[in-house]
Amino acid sequence: MEKSKKIFPDYDPCAALFITVNALIAYGDAVVSAGNSGELQSLSPRQKIALFAIEASTRLIPDGVPLSTVARAINIPLPSASQLIETLVKKNLVSRITNPENHRSVRITLTELGRKLTRDIVSAVDGKLRELQEGLSPDEIAAFNKAVLHCFSRKNDVLK
Repeated sequence: MEKSKKIFPDYDPCAALFITVNALIAYGDAVVSAGNSGELQSLSPRQKIALFAIEASTRLIPDGVPLSTVARAINIPLPSASQLIETLVKKNLVSRITNPENHRSVRITLTELGRKLTRDIVSAVDGKLRELQEGLSPDEIAAFNKAVLHCFSRKNDVLK
């Protein structure tokens, strides 16, 4: 923490974390954009967050994620989430799967291109995050990860 106080003397740890996370994401974007034909550069931050939310959710729900889950994950109203998904569908990053038993029920999944972009960004960011964690013990890394996951699980309650 001493080093972050030198870099961010007027910021508390929350601001330092926010700046670091944004720098990591920008780094991941730059790495992936360099190797792709511009798909990533045309995405807004909210669209990127939606891709990550869908990717993470489909690990638990492999047959697709309800639109309401995407809306909750990125903390936007359902109509806004629907518009956002429509844009991602047009960019061939996600697809909608209609439930054959209930045509009003739609599931969202990543397309192959959506999975590739998301994997590439996560891989780039993960490598840099590991570099940032050099010098921390396994217990410190585990505590950091636990704290981040705890904060993430509470974000929707706090941001209301």
